[in-house]
Amino acid sequence: MKNTTKLDETQDFVDLFEYVGGGWVVPSVFLRWAALSLLAAVVEDRVFVRVFEHAPLYPNIWVFLIGDSGCGKDYAIGLALSLLPPNHTLWKIDGKVTMPALYDYLQRQQRLTGRDSAPAYLVSSDVTEQLPLGVEAKEFTSRVLQLYGGRERQLFDLTRTSGDRYIQRPLLNWIAGCTREWFPHAIDATVFNAGFAGRAFFILGEPQLEHFSEITPPRRRDHDAVMEHLRARVEFFFELHAEATMSERARLFYQQWLENQRMHLQNAQLTEVERAVVNRQRTTVLKLATLYAISAWVPGKSLTIRGNHINRAIDDMRVLLRAVLEVANFAYQTPDTVLVDRVRDIIRTAGVIPRQRCLDLAVRRGVKSHKTFDEIIETLVQAGIVEIRRPPKEDRRGRPPILYRWKGARIYLNVPDEDSPVPETDTTNDG
Repeated sequence: MKNTTKLDETQDFVDLFEYVGGGWVVPSVFLRWAALSLLAAVVEDRVFVRVFEHAPLYPNIWVFLIGDSGCGKDYAIGLALSLLPPNHTLWKIDGKVTMPALYDYLQRQQRLTGRDSAPAYLVSSDVTEQLPLGVEAKEFTSRVLQLYGGRERQLFDLTRTSGDRYIQRPLLNWIAGCTREWFPHAIDATVFNAGFAGRAFFILGEPQLEHFSEITPPRRRDHDAVMEHLRARVEFFFELHAEATMSERARLFYQQWLENQRMHLQNAQLTEVERAVVNRQRTTVLKLATLYAISAWVPGKSLTIRGNHINRAIDDMRVLLRAVLEVANFAYQTPDTVLVDRVRDIIRTAGVIPRQRCLDLAVRRGVKSHKTFDEIIETLVQAGIVEIRRPPKEDRRGRPPILYRWKGARIYLNVPDEDSPVPETDTTNDG
């Protein structure tokens, strides 16, 4: 009897990558987005969708894997990069970088290769090594937006110290691992809201604690066969030149989604960061759908975006919108919201805590008065995440203290209070 492998179930590149890298502490969502980032980087500007008359739409993406140290960001990125052939032609930058140095690199590579475009892949498993916190990082993240691509741009950069640089058709892919704390120190709030949030994909992950005691990643029985297949596919992707077309079913799904979005936008009151993301969703969905089409592409076949690719991209957008709001709310809080979060965390960590003990801890963490403390407690109660347990009215003497109780699960080791499941994907083949 022939031994079956995962390859007998699916030929989808992203699904196979998740499978071969899974079963360990690294979140599967990190694996999926590392695979998508690799696909985008490898096809560079050779694959596109025709949407605008003035410029093709390329499937380049910026991916930020966000989680605590040791949760698998480096593992996911490293596994993806291990699929690159030794003699690959990818313009990959992995290390400390400044904007002037990046411009110099792109200009130099164009002169050496004679290419009429400048696609590059910026990689860092720890973005603080690549962009140290402070003024340097803020300058980089403010100016890097013009390298995102999106039109047939002739980028001309003129400075007094470095002279002029001429870069034709820049197109940047970017993957980085970081924590949520990185953003306010590296990206100005105005830049984040105005352009960065709409271009970047923020992928939040927690370690899979059921595998925490495993010292090394498991080795699937068909590991070698799947890895060999993935490496061969990457070689094919380097040779792929195609305009992706949409099937009728995909076009119908996309049109229906656009109509739903239009109705939602007419009735919704959006924050600044929500609007930055939503305004780009119509093209972001097509970028992701194109990547899923590439993931399913078989050499010798046409590159077709099918209905299930559109559905997967739409499901991703729902999750991505929640993630960008979480990052924005955490990284760009007002002083008042910071204090609310501190009191919230005191109660969440304790599970149940007496009022006086909670007040003492809150004062140590910056709450200035009893009035402010009571207002914060009221806010948490109204939000439905904290409840107040009061002593019986008839017990006038020696009654127990007022208690605050966290209504979610108690936190240990940064385990989330509740799961936020990814919507199921429609994998129906539309032919």
